[in-house]
Amino acid sequence: GTHIRPRIMAPEKWKLPVGLSLSAEIGYQDSAYSSETWNIEVRPIIDKTWQKLYVSFNPTFGIGLKSAYTNSTPVFEPNLKAAYSFFKNLALGIEYYGETGPINEFESLPQQSHAIFIAADMLNNPHWELNAGLGFGMTQATDGLVLKVIVGRRIYWKKNNSN
Repeated sequence: GTHIRPRIMAPEKWKLPVGLSLSAEIGYQDSAYSSETWNIEVRPIIDKTWQKLYVSFNPTFGIGLKSAYTNSTPVFEPNLKAAYSFFKNLALGIEYYGETGPINEFESLPQQSHAIFIAADMLNNPHWELNAGLGFGMTQATDGLVLKVIVGRRIYWKKNNSN
């Protein structure tokens, strides 16, 4: 599928103990791969970097806009990531993606989607983001094997040192 994910971040001058940001993603998936062809995600991002270790938690909520089902109740989709910069320009890590079902009635575990990815992040370009990974489904409802590639373009609204 194709997704657009604008993200806003809390300014560093707030001196928060963790990074806080919010993204609102709109996306399209072919009906051959998903029962939701159009959806929106609201993704709060809580993250922290300790030297070479990066950790994040995203308590995401997905909302189907066009779906094979009539239900558009938000779905809880938690995500976790831990990555370590083993190399100057590359971090390797583990990512977890889940989907527990509608927030008013979680699905049983076999119906939930849970996957673990081994992923790599490019670190050497302030303008572009590249994340690629190989994922393994952990429940019956999850695809068995998934290859993902995320390419992102950073846009700075205010001139800064990395621009």
